[in-house]
Formats: sequence, C-alpha cells, structure tokens
Amino acid sequence: MCQATVSAYQDLHEAGLLSSAAVMMPCAWAPAAAQAIHALRTADVGVHWTLTSEWSAYRWGPLTCAPALTDGQGHFHAGVDEARRADPAPVRTELGSV
Repeated sequence: MCQATVSAYQDLHEAGLLSSAAVMMPCAWAPAAAQAIHALRTADVGVHWTLTSEWSAYRWGPLTCAPALTDGQGHFHAGVDEARRADPAPVRTELGSV
C-alpha cells in the first residue's frame, strides 16, 4: 500500500516472521512491492482486491478508470456502502484487470 509496508514486508520476510502478504494494486507503491517480491523469490504474495479508498490524505482509484466506482475526485469511494451499491459490471472489469 505504501513505502513503509513494502520495507516492513521485506524486513519481516527476510527475518522469517511473515508467511504471506497481499498487494493493493491501485496504490502508488504497487510497482515497488512487485519489485521487492520478485527479488525475494520465496515470497508468498497475493492480490488484495481493492474497491474502496478510506483514508482522506492517501487516496487511490481504479486501475480501469471506471467512473461508476469513483467519487467526484476520481478516487474509489471511502466507504464500503458505496462500493456495495456499485454496478457489478465495472466491478468485474476492475477485479479482472489485476
């Protein structure tokens, strides 16, 4: 999700303290996470499907740029209630894009 989580995952994985993790692909640090995961070779990492962006100071939007999944600023909605009301078609497209 952010630089701190990428660094923490690397350190904890190398220390043998984590068995798995997940990457939130719409977040800005996803490419850095992918690079770190590739370098570790034994990492067990999945994709965290992301349809909300709840933090006011750190926001992200859909990979597919689907307006039906966003608020007025182009970010995912902050709450789960809005995500639950989303049209299933753009949700399928978004989750299939990762």
